Amino acid sequence: MIEAYKAAIKYGKCGELYLAGSENIYSIKECLSKLIKLSTNNKIKYKIVKSRVRKTELNYLIGSYRKFKKISKWSPKLSIDDILLDTLNYWRDYLKNIN
Repeated sequence: MIEAYKAAIKYGKCGELYLAGSENIYSIKECLSKLIKLSTNNKIKYKIVKSRVRKTELNYLIGSYRKFKKISKWSPKLSIDDILLDTLNYWRDYLKNIN
């Protein structure tokens, strides 16, 4: 994201809205499954509690970063697996160091 911010500063126009992202779409369920596979305990189970699911839940919320890609030539360098592993490792380190 830092590279995207740098590209926005260099190529963007003040007052314009730009989205930095990827063209890939992942559901929360897919991300959760990936996190479980990346964990050291992939026997983790979960269940959906219907009463906690919002009635207005969006199945997909898709933004386009085409405008930003066109002006900056920026594209993501990390895969979703890289990002999720980085996030998992951040929290592992955080929890290890809070005591």
